[in-house]
Amino acid sequence: MGSKAWHMAPRIGSVLLCALTVAFVYLGLYWYFGNAWYAVVGSALIGLLPQFTFIASHLNDDSSAIFSATMLFAALILIYQRRTKLSTIVFLGLSVGLVLVSKLSAWLVLPTAGLAFLLFFRIEKKRWLPCGLILIAMTIIGGGWWLLFNMSHYGIDDFRARNIQREIAPRHKTLKAFQGRGFIAHGIGFYQLGIRNHDNFVGASIKSAIGHLGWLQLRLSPVQYTPYYAVLILAVLYYLMRVLFVSVRCWTGMQEATDTRRFIFETLLAGAIVFQALAYTYRNVYQDIQVQGKYLLPIILPLLVLFLAATRVMGHTF
Repeated sequence: MGSKAWHMAPRIGSVLLCALTVAFVYLGLYWYFGNAWYAVVGSALIGLLPQFTFIASHLNDDSSAIFSATMLFAALILIYQRRTKLSTIVFLGLSVGLVLVSKLSAWLVLPTAGLAFLLFFRIEKKRWLPCGLILIAMTIIGGGWWLLFNMSHYGIDDFRARNIQREIAPRHKTLKAFQGRGFIAHGIGFYQLGIRNHDNFVGASIKSAIGHLGWLQLRLSPVQYTPYYAVLILAVLYYLMRVLFVSVRCWTGMQEATDTRRFIFETLLAGAIVFQALAYTYRNVYQDIQVQGKYLLPIILPLLVLFLAATRVMGHTF
């Protein structure tokens, strides 16, 4: 009994991080839409996502990546909503720090966070210095200390400890020379994989983001896949229609400033989704073949924002 409990204990971390992810999805959506029902629907969609529940059930680092990225997007929503209080700055700094101490799939959201901060964070000049110091301090506390630790031990140019990994990895390498490479080793480039959809790469990635349950490759029924396909399709269609209508209104001089601001934020969210997908494809092409859509889940909150925005428009229309 004791041995079983010892093996089960580490899983508590993944359970806790995924539970907090659902909580931050709820908060982020509530802060964005100001409607509890939208927040409930969004948090239910992520909470019931089969791949997400599978990640929560075992020890892994994907749970920390999804959690930290979701927390960061929730902080960006607060900034977009002009809630630039001290608590928001603390929240933002901690979330950035947690992303830094997480894995690369979470790091990919940092460019979006930086752009959103520059575009939407507004405070009085007299608060720049204290707020900046608080932001830096919270970032270090949240996870920036890990970068500082690496730089102090391995050099300022090796803040992710990559050089030491390259030195140690060959000693424990079990793959043969032709293994551990990306699709490029088989003559499949970025265009063939991502655009021409070699071997249904896009479909397999989306399906594995929903289910397929990691290395076990356990498939789900169409009933489970269909709602999440609908989420993705509606989110994409919504943003494309937004681009069209905003372009027309700008051309005719009817575009409102508040809607432009919202469109810019939505564009950042859409850009984060695209960037995550491109980086995921790049890794499969040039580094390691891992057709596992779980690496796309750190951008689940932006996807839910666009999806629920689409449902809001449909509700107002019909």
